This record gives sequence, C-alpha cells and structure tokens, in this order.
Amino acid sequence: MMRTVILVEDEPFVRRTLLKQVNWEAIGCQVIGESGNGREALDMLLSRKPDIVITDIMMPEMNGTELLKRAREEGLDSKFIMLTCMNDFEYARQAIEFGASSYILKLSMSIPELEQKLVKLRVELDEKEQYNKIKEQEHKAVVQSVYQKVWRNIVSGKEVTDRTLDLDIERVYPYVQIWASASRQAEFPVAADDVEIHRFLDEFQESRFYWQREPVQLASATSYPHLVSSNLVPTMEWEQAWKKLRGALLEAWYAGEIPYIESDSALADLRWEEEKALLLLLDHGKWNEFRRVLADRWGLYARSRTDYHDVKKAGLVIIGMYQKQFSEASVDQEIVYKASTHAELLRMLDETLENCLTLKRAASAAYTSNRDVNKIIDYIHLHYSEEITLKSLAEYVSFDPHYVSALFKKKKGTTITNYIQQYRVEQAKLLLKDTLLSITEVGERVGFENDNYFIKIFKRFVNMTPNQYRQSG
Repeated sequence: MMRTVILVEDEPFVRRTLLKQVNWEAIGCQVIGESGNGREALDMLLSRKPDIVITDIMMPEMNGTELLKRAREEGLDSKFIMLTCMNDFEYARQAIEFGASSYILKLSMSIPELEQKLVKLRVELDEKEQYNKIKEQEHKAVVQSVYQKVWRNIVSGKEVTDRTLDLDIERVYPYVQIWASASRQAEFPVAADDVEIHRFLDEFQESRFYWQREPVQLASATSYPHLVSSNLVPTMEWEQAWKKLRGALLEAWYAGEIPYIESDSALADLRWEEEKALLLLLDHGKWNEFRRVLADRWGLYARSRTDYHDVKKAGLVIIGMYQKQFSEASVDQEIVYKASTHAELLRMLDETLENCLTLKRAASAAYTSNRDVNKIIDYIHLHYSEEITLKSLAEYVSFDPHYVSALFKKKKGTTITNYIQQYRVEQAKLLLKDTLLSITEVGERVGFENDNYFIKIFKRFVNMTPNQYRQSG
C-alpha cells in the first residue's frame, strides 16, 4: 500500500529537490500535496489526512512545531518528520514532545537518510494498520459473542440483565436504538458517521444496534414497514430493550392475521406423519389439496402465535419437499429467509409451487401444444381418483365429446380412456412402493372400482400383478 506524504517547506528549492531526488515510488510513498507555510499546510492536512508530513520548523505565519501541535489538537495522527537547522534545536525538542517521529538537520541531510526514515515510518504504519485490523476483528468477535449470549437468553426466556454480558461501550456511546426484522434482506436506516452500528444475524432475523453519542431518533418506524424498533434508551438498558423488541417482532410477523386463541407447543415442528402426507399429495399431483392442507397449517400457526422461527423452519421443510419433487426447477431456500410476515411466507411458498408446476408442465412429455388438451390432462392429474367420463371432460373444456375425443387422440396418440388408465397405474405404483395399503385400498385410492378390474389394467401396463410389483421392489 502506497503511503501518502505532504511536503511543507517555505524554500521552493528544497521542495523541488525533495520531489525530484527522492525515489518515492520505490520506497512505497506518494506525495499528494506541498505547501510553503504552516497555516496553508494545516488546511491541507485536515482535508487530505496524509500518512506522513515532512515539514520545516522555521516558516512564516505558522512554524512546523505549531503545525504539529494544531494537527494533534484536531485529532490528526499523521507521522511527522521535522526539518531543522542547528539553532532550531529547542523547537525540534518541543516537536518530539508533541509526537514527532524524528527530525533531520537540514545542513547535513542526505536523500538516502530521508528515504531510510520514510521506509521506517511506512513499515510502522503498515504494522499498526495490521494490528488495528486484528484488534478490530477481535473486538467484533467479542461483541458478537455477547449478542449471541443475550439473544439465546431472550429466546429461551431466561434473565437478560446479567451484568457479565455488558458491552464496554457505555463510556463512549450513552444511548442506543435497536431495529430488527424477521427478514434477512430488509432495508435498515442509515446513520451519521459518529453512530456506531453493530449487525447481529441469527438464522431467521436481523437486528442492528445504533450506538449514539446524542439522544437523537434515527427515523420513523413508518418509513420502514418491514422493521420494528425500540425507543432510544440508555446504553445500560439495551438487553431489556432487545427483549421487548423480539415481542414486537412476533406481533409484526402476524400482523393482519386472525386473533390469537391459545398456544400449542405441539405445532412447533411438522411431525413426520404430516410431512409424509404432504409429500404424498405432491407425489400424486394433488396440488390443490396440498395447498389447502398447507393453508390450514398456517392458520393453526397464526391462531396459536407460533414463534416465527418455528414457522420458518417449517417453511424450509416445505422447500425441501419442492426440491425433491421438482428436479427440473431451481428452488431457492432464500424465500424463507426473505419473508418478513406470516402471510408473505405462505404466499411465497404458494408462488414457488406454481412456478414449479409451470416448469414441470413445460418439461413433461404429457403436455402438448394445444391448450385445451393440456387442460384435460391437468384435470385428469387432479381428479384421477374420481370417476372421469368423456362427457365430464367435454363439459370442462366446453366442446363436443366427439371433438374432444378426436382432438386428444390426435395430440397424444392415445385415447382418453387409455391415458386415464395409464396415469392411474403410475400413481398406484407409487402407493405400492411407498405405503402399506392393501391392494384393494390402493386400487380404490387411484380410481378403480374393484380389485379384478384394477389387477387386469395394472397387468396390462406393467406385465405383472400389483402384488408381484410390490414384492419386486
């Protein structure tokens, strides 16, 4: 990294000599400004904030020692090399007291000597920067550890005012305001440079802490509809403020939902039986039934005000089902992390299912270029377990039965009856492999009216009986 340098010298000849003879690039430095007096130089230092300042001591308007003193008073920590004559020694001594890194006698100064001092300062600056980065990382790790401990206490319902968890920050920032969202992609307020912002993420929420020197509200909560915020509180009350904020976050998650009825801890996780039932609905193409069951479950969550963490975990389970069922679709878990309300997550899950179905239809050989034939295919896939007649299909697409029969045969290369039987057999094969249902129950589930007919049609397409097929797997 190139270190920036400003030259301050009232003798133009000396400045030109230094600019020309020092091999700035080779020693890792770059001159970004020069000045002939201390007062002008001070403005330049404050605006450009150089790493190193090379300055003469005796100058008009403001000498080099006063320049160093004023720079330190303004909070500038640039390294100073003082150029001095023999009779300036007292000024040089004062400059060292104010924090100058070194001084050089102008009468005996050599370019190699100056370059050596510049290299030494560059190395010191590099080492200091590296040290500060390490300390900053260590500080961030400590801060995150404290937030993690407090958050675990909040989630588990434990006491959160354990003073051993205090952040060593009250001395600098006496106030804090906390903002949070159940979405990890929410937009948060911006703040002035003198506000220290800490970001804390857990699996399904994001909190930001705005540590402030002055009691000034950052923004109105109405400007950020996907966020909740605490009041501006004294630093010592930050844990309690965060605890209250989590309660507000749960209320915001269920905003606009049906009223709370009663808590039910059994709803926290999708039980295996429920998962399997939902998977079977997907396997058998019962999309509307799947949507109904999922909406019912979401309603139960709302009525019992189930923690949004548990709801989002259930959302991830549903996404996993989509990923398993629809290999042709790219299903992203990110929608679960993005959702900021209960209703939004259900809507996203429903939209994702619809997108998967669209891609499945496009990729499936079952579909054709004719919209009406595709509607018939969709109807068969949804209602195969029920009685389906040519008349009912014709009424569904508002065409004559003879026309529908001929159109389907032309587009699919098979009759409607044959297609229905084949699809029912494919669904029966899934049930025979995935369940312990009897042969009779399997036949009934997929729309066959009796065992003999089911076995006859199954054998026609599979070349074995249902029982033989089950045993073969």
